[in-house]
This record gives sequence, structure tokens and C-alpha cells, in this order.
Amino acid sequence: MLVVLAPAPSLAEEQSGADPAANERVAIAESLFAAARSLSEAGRYEEAAAKFEESNKQAASASALLNLGLCFEKLGRSASAWAAYKAAVRVAKQKEEPAKVAKGEELLRAIEPTLSKLTLQPVGNEPGLEVWRGETVLGTGSFGTPIAVDPGEFELRASAPGKRAFSKKVVLAPGQALTIELPALEDEVPLVVPPTPVAPAVDNGPSAFLVAGAVMAGVGVSAVAVGATLGGLVLSDRDGLLEDPALCPNQRCSDEGYARLTDLRATATASTAAVVGGALLAAGGGALLVVALLEDSSVVVAPQVGPTAFGLSVAGAF
Repeated sequence: MLVVLAPAPSLAEEQSGADPAANERVAIAESLFAAARSLSEAGRYEEAAAKFEESNKQAASASALLNLGLCFEKLGRSASAWAAYKAAVRVAKQKEEPAKVAKGEELLRAIEPTLSKLTLQPVGNEPGLEVWRGETVLGTGSFGTPIAVDPGEFELRASAPGKRAFSKKVVLAPGQALTIELPALEDEVPLVVPPTPVAPAVDNGPSAFLVAGAVMAGVGVSAVAVGATLGGLVLSDRDGLLEDPALCPNQRCSDEGYARLTDLRATATASTAAVVGGALLAAGGGALLVVALLEDSSVVVAPQVGPTAFGLSVAGAF
């Protein structure tokens, strides 16, 4: 057969006088054809098929297509071989090569009874339905018609917009005619992600600093107020005592006046102590209040230095 189908003389004659690019494609095709023949004779049909196919792409040749079909038959790919023979007959008729036409038709008659055929019958009528046999898409026009496919195991997949995809493993034996009903595709259920639970806010009440600061400041302010009031009363009583002619004539106190003046001095000392102590408590309480506020606030404390004064500035929100 390879002698009958050898393409070298015919390809060269057909392309005689063609442009240089066409002549180069013919040279490539003949080189690939020769290499493919050697691989085929050595039983390396997968490699030979690739080179016969590329040879035909470079320059259409019934010989390359017929030999490609023979390689596919050896590989068990009957439908691919049938398609190659069909193409070979078509090219041979165009080029008026009756011997190759006859050989192609002979090979077709021999392989057609062995073809495996698949019929798809979709149950549903989903808009946009796509069916895949392995990596080959089968359009809606193929539904209900036996189509020639290579035998073996393959995955059948169906999908449509808004529907859950369907898939099934199928094993098709050589020469088997198989009908597969594609079920109606189910609606795709949207994935609902539950919201992340948020832990309720825990109110721990006022901080210890806040409570202590408020108490200290309150006590301090009260002590200052009491001390100041007591001091005012002492001053008033002292002035009245010194102006009393019976107790301190000419501001020279008698024994009784001196005793009362001594009592007033003791009271004044207590007043001063209350004011000073209250001021310290108020200052400490204020410091604790600032610390408590700084824990949950955005506060900036910065030094302020000038030509005549220095201090601290506090800015923020609480």
C-alpha cells in the first residue's frame, strides 16, 4: 500500500511552477511523510500519526491522510481512522487520483461496520446546555443522532447556566452502539455563608483608676472647702478678739484673751492642714482620672516650652 500511496512524485509535479513558499511547504511535507513511513514500519504508530498529520497540513495529500487513517486503526481509534479516510477520498477526488479514491473507499467499507457510535438523549431542555465528551464539545445539533466516536473510557459532562453540572464515566467497546440519557440538570443552590457571630460587648464597669481617682478628688475638694471655710472663720474670730476691749485692750490680751487666741491658732493650723491635704488628695485623684481616661482615649500629652514659660499640653477626646 505504501508504494501505491507514495506521494513524492505527485506532490512535486503538482507544485511545479508554484511560488517558493509553496515549494518549501511541499519539501517539508515530503520530509515528514518519509519520516512517518519509517516510524509506521517500526510500529511506532503514535509518532507516525503526528507526522502524517503535519505532512498533510503543510501540503494536502490523500496519501498522508490514508496512512494517517491506517495508524489510527492500529491505535484502536476507529472513528478517527474513518474520518481520515473520508478526508483522503475527498482530497483524491479533487486532485483526480482515482487509485487513491478507490483505496480510500475500500478502507471506508472495511471500517464502517466496526465503528463505535454514541447517541445522546437529553431529558431536560436547559438553555445554554453544553455537553463534553472528554475534551470534545458536542453541540445540541448532535443530540439524538448516532455519532462515530473512538472506543474506550471517557468522561461525559453536561452543564448549563444556573444548573449543577452532571458528569459520568462511560466505557464504549469497539463496535458498540450506546445511547445515554442525560438527566435534567438540577438548579444550582447558592452557597449561603452564615454571618460570623459577634461576641456581645462586656461592660466591666468603671476601671479601678477611675473609681479611686473620683473618690480621692472628691475627698480632696471637700477637705479644701472645709479647710478654707474653717480658716475664714478663724480669721474672723481673731479679728473680733483683738478688737474686744474687755479681752484684748489696745491689742494686749489678758490671760483669758490669750487662751482664746491660742485656741484660734490651733484651729488655724488644722484649717491649713485640711487645705494642704485636700489639695494633695485632689491632685492625686486628678492624676488617676487622667490615667483612667488615657486607657480608652486618644490623648496626646506634649511639652510646651517658650521664652518665658514651660509646661504640658493635653489634647484628645474622652
